[in-house]
Amino acid sequence: MMTRQIMVLESEWKHGVLVSQNAEVDGDFQKLVQARAEVRVWISSSHNPALAQQHLANCKKQVQLFSGSLPGDTYLFIINDWTTPTTRIERFELH
Repeated sequence: MMTRQIMVLESEWKHGVLVSQNAEVDGDFQKLVQARAEVRVWISSSHNPALAQQHLANCKKQVQLFSGSLPGDTYLFIINDWTTPTTRIERFELH
């Protein structure tokens, strides 16, 4: 029997999907927000650094707005920028 989840991971790697085009929060990310786990990992891509930054801001806002979020909820964001050899990795904890 499973008694707890240590980590939950969701990803959206498709180049050119909604999240990459306008930095919106992807539907798969919303599933992650609803999960209860010690760490939630989100992996996605972006067309450029500005969209990656906006996408991160939108994800954090979604976490803050979700009524089921609790202080201490921890996320690891991994965003690949298709225009550079850069992968942005950021830890976020809800306070």
